[in-house]
Amino acid sequence: MATVNEKLLDAETDHAVNLQQYSTGVVQRIIAILNRADARLAAALMEALEGMDATTFTIERLEAMLGAVRSLNQEAYDAIGRALPEEMAVLATYEAGYQFELFAKTIPAGVQAVVPVQAISVEQVYAAAMSRPFQGRLLRSWAAAVEPTRRAQIRNAVRDGYLQG
Repeated sequence: MATVNEKLLDAETDHAVNLQQYSTGVVQRIIAILNRADARLAAALMEALEGMDATTFTIERLEAMLGAVRSLNQEAYDAIGRALPEEMAVLATYEAGYQFELFAKTIPAGVQAVVPVQAISVEQVYAAAMSRPFQGRLLRSWAAAVEPTRRAQIRNAVRDGYLQG
């Protein structure tokens, strides 16, 4: 017969697989937001580039031309910045209930009489998740920090394209 620790380990291992699948789904939703934005970005970029003469290229003209592109890029990352905390709130709610229920069902009543299983509030779980760094940044500031990098990559790609003819 499996010990309580073995039962908890098995359940948490299974749960980790499920969390990975959930994570993949979140990533796919974020990529979908970016893909929709990329289509709008490409259209805005093509429209702006059609009106720009390659012989009169300047960085100032490039920056002026990329105004619409910047705005669309910012909108995409603002949408991601809103979606991630919402996803985290949903996950925190689920996790708080799942972990409490797992421990309450798995740990024998006799042990719980001595060391009771206590639930952690959803707010505590959410606060812990939001205060943990994700790729070197807190989740709430991650999208805002990534957007300028993407904007610079777009600007540099257009500039390089002009310089290469």
